[in-house]
Amino acid sequence: MQQYAEDAQREWMRKLQHQFNTEWKGVKLSTRIKNYKLLIDQGMRQSDRYRQLKLEEKSDEEIATNFNTPDMVNLFTWKGNIDTLMKPIDSIVYCQMLLRNAMMSMDPTTGYVKAWVGGINFEHFKYDQVKKAHARLAQQLSLLRMQSRLKMVTPLACRLIMCR
Repeated sequence: MQQYAEDAQREWMRKLQHQFNTEWKGVKLSTRIKNYKLLIDQGMRQSDRYRQLKLEEKSDEEIATNFNTPDMVNLFTWKGNIDTLMKPIDSIVYCQMLLRNAMMSMDPTTGYVKAWVGGINFEHFKYDQVKKAHARLAQQLSLLRMQSRLKMVTPLACRLIMCR
């Protein structure tokens, strides 16, 4: 089941990414995407390269220069990883434009996890979207439980006030 899930994800995401790229081809991203600069800046600050440069105590100006200097980078593509010469900041733009997905399949009677695909490629994107989505879902369910309790308590409180 796990292998089927990974194969299906790979097949469909490749097709969807191609459609997405076709739709955005020739579009100047900085004018069409709200908060473009902020998104790229966040992507830069979350990168391993940025963390390494900060550990080396580089200034923000030196880091910006480093990100705008062409270098060999290893990129994820749906046809396989490629090594290419490009500015690291451009590789961030490339990665931001990659579609992401995740899925988890579970037997509802036993709770047994049949398949878990946490993202498109853990080697390049060290983020388990299923696990993070579970945390967000748990928060939302907690809010729904609280809301339903309030709905049950409210009529009772109204009756108690009316009786006085």
